[in-house]
Order: sequence, then structure tokens, then C-alpha cells
Amino acid sequence: MQLREIHTAYDRLLSDCQKLIYEAFGVRSQETKLREDLRVRANYLAGKCIEPLLKRFICAASDESKSDSQWLEALVMIVADKPAESWTDDDAIAFEMKLADLVRRFKNLEALQKEVAAKGEGFEARRITMTRPDGQEIHQMVWVDHGRESQVEQIVDKILAEYQTISSYAKQFWQS
Repeated sequence: MQLREIHTAYDRLLSDCQKLIYEAFGVRSQETKLREDLRVRANYLAGKCIEPLLKRFICAASDESKSDSQWLEALVMIVADKPAESWTDDDAIAFEMKLADLVRRFKNLEALQKEVAAKGEGFEARRITMTRPDGQEIHQMVWVDHGRESQVEQIVDKILAEYQTISSYAKQFWQS
């Protein structure tokens, strides 16, 4: 393979990744506005996320100091956890799955922040997502008054313990 073909293949890979990011984030404007759309959305979430991968993505998406290609390479690197230059075919396939997971978490954080802004002070917001066996998800926003947080934490711990017990019994039943 000639160097020119390798370079063209790399550019095509980045272009494909850009399209996947554009579609996954549901950007409503034209594809050339992807960077601006993500920059605005990421700036809104900056400083409100502590999960390392999502935090790195938000930081990279809002970075205005890089060229467009460097910006895209940074996003792709964060999603894949590997530079695109060293990808195998499996990495390209895994990128789509990792991107879907990251986008889901990004959108959940966006939804949570919008609800928090609308509700005001004095409450802690939690977005609970349950996934059914068929893959369908149910999202519910839960508001906790700051004065009742410890009470709610106890209830949640009790529910999770009960679920673990039931899950353990079910696992034993199906294995026998």
C-alpha cells in the first residue's frame, strides 16, 4: 500500500467517525456545524461532571484551541481510548458501541442539568434509568429535598439489597 493510500484511508476513517458522532449526538444543523453544536453543549456541562471519560470528552469537545482535524482526532481518541492511527478493524467496530454508550451518558447528564436549572435550589436531582431485557429504557427524574437526603439514601440501599437478594435467588433457581 502506498503512503498516499494510507493517508486517504486515515482521512476516510476520521470522516466516518465524524458522521457517526454527528448522528449519535442528534445534531440538528448541518454536519459542518458539529463542532459548534458540541462545543455549546459541552460548555453547558463543563464543571458538572466527575466521571473521568465523560469529563475528558466534555473538555475536548469544548476545546477551541485545536484545528478541526486535531479536535476530531481528540474526540475519536477519547471515545476509542486508542489513537485512530493504530486502529484495527475491531477497533472501528468497537468505536460505534463505545460512542453509543458515551452519548447516552452525555445526553442523560444534559437532561439532568436542564431539569436542575428548571427546578431551582434546595433539591438534589437524580436521573434513574432502567433497561428492560428487550433493551428498551425507562428514564425518570427523581428530586430529593436536601433535608431528606440521608433518609432517601437508606431507602435506596434497602431496595438495592432486596434486589440483590431476589437476583441471587433467581440465579440459583435458573442454574438448578
